[in-house]
Amino acid sequence: MKKILTILILVLMFTTTNAQSTMKGDLNNDGVINISDVVMLVNWVLGVGIPQDSYNICPDEYHPHAIDLALPSGTLWSCCNMDAKTPEGHGGYYAWGETEGKLLYDWSTYIHCDGTSNTCHDLNGEICGTSYDVARMKWDGMWLMPTNMQQRELIENCTYEWTTMNGVRGVMFTGTNDERIFIPAGGNYTESGLSNLGTVGTYWSSQIQPGQSNASILYLKTDYVSSGVVCELYRGLTVRPVVTPYPLLPSTYYLNLFVNMQGVVDIISGYGSYSVESSDEDVATAVVDSTSIIVTAVGGGEAEITVTDNRSEQRIILEVSVKSLPTFASCPDNNHPHAIDLGLPSGTVWACCNVGASLPRDFGDYYAWGETEVKESYTKPNYLYYDNGTQVYVDIGEDICGTEYDVAHVKWGGYWKMPSRAQIYEMVKYCTYSQNTATFTSTINGNSVHLPFAGFYYAGYNNKGMGFKGRNVDGYYWTGTNSSTNNDDAYILGYNKNSSGVNGYNLVIGRENGCPIRPVAK
Repeated sequence: MKKILTILILVLMFTTTNAQSTMKGDLNNDGVINISDVVMLVNWVLGVGIPQDSYNICPDEYHPHAIDLALPSGTLWSCCNMDAKTPEGHGGYYAWGETEGKLLYDWSTYIHCDGTSNTCHDLNGEICGTSYDVARMKWDGMWLMPTNMQQRELIENCTYEWTTMNGVRGVMFTGTNDERIFIPAGGNYTESGLSNLGTVGTYWSSQIQPGQSNASILYLKTDYVSSGVVCELYRGLTVRPVVTPYPLLPSTYYLNLFVNMQGVVDIISGYGSYSVESSDEDVATAVVDSTSIIVTAVGGGEAEITVTDNRSEQRIILEVSVKSLPTFASCPDNNHPHAIDLGLPSGTVWACCNVGASLPRDFGDYYAWGETEVKESYTKPNYLYYDNGTQVYVDIGEDICGTEYDVAHVKWGGYWKMPSRAQIYEMVKYCTYSQNTATFTSTINGNSVHLPFAGFYYAGYNNKGMGFKGRNVDGYYWTGTNSSTNNDDAYILGYNKNSSGVNGYNLVIGRENGCPIRPVAK
């Protein structure tokens, strides 16, 4: 009891000192006065974490320094965290992909989602060196966020021990050349504020599995260090930057393919000579073509493609997922639908026929946007997502692809979905359109799809109520993307029998109209 009373008196004295002198209150010399200094003081009184005199891990006080730990990749690690003034300073806290700190860390304040964990934006799986990389954006030179491989390399090629540096708990990593870096246990921010200060260290990597709400981190806990842990993107974590003369960086770490398809991963940084190896050649194989890794999907399953920089011996792993949907250059039989491979960069394949059609030349069925059943009349009063009382369209989302509102997904199931606006644009960009045959032929592999001039049911055609517009003359096909400027409309693919022009990006019509659907898979 007496000892506890002593602690409380000292804490009170400490906070009073803070109000009088920042030089006296900043016990851990990290440039700020906060709860970590109080924790440090309490630890001193309890006899835990007596500060060391000096570790001499930096040549001078002008931080940051790039510390060479003799790692195989040549990666150099910073001596201190982002925003820290000393190696033991915790520095700033950031949500993944954000470059500014903030007061509250939760999904509602995370700028790379729409308020929930299942609405995270696609940042392509890798933000190293991009505008989402806080180290790249805030520090000069070649500083970057580390990749998960670089964090793993640090653990595998250094000895490490939990220790205390100037009263701050953390892990000291020592390279084979006896150079060292100290990484403090700065905890992390959640909705409830800062937690695990002095007991856990959580450090962002630059990598995430696309479509997920977690990213890989370097995780430090008493007597435990790991690079195989993930953390929710909205949390506020610390960042320890790195620099590599020629870091081995791919355009993506993840590929989703169908059987018989190929995917290309470009090496955007490296020494120029690479070798590849597949963990399962029954699933996927890979070859090197200059600075491109060409992956061929062989069979359904998962495989890892290891890419090695032959000079620096840096390694990265491409995670390949192969689905068993077969793809074709053209329809091999009359058992439609078939997936036609146009060789598109995204890996998107197009169905050979419309929803409700038995043959590629058939028009198929017509649907209002977001509805999954055909009907006799396509007008605002009978549109399922129009409120006749308020005369306002019901918001069912900006992207309905793959949802309960996606008729292709509901009717066909599996991998089939309505195409997004981006997928329509990609198809138009990489295909030539023939107005004579209503076909789109790939400029990449020569394969083609036929999208007949089905027209659409128009709610106000010629001011005479519902009727067909453009049948046998125009092609109008829904995308699953709602207009970002007018909730009344959704984007469509549009083209005409009498014109060689195709509108695959900016054309919209009212959601109550009835259009055909040409599904895609990816």
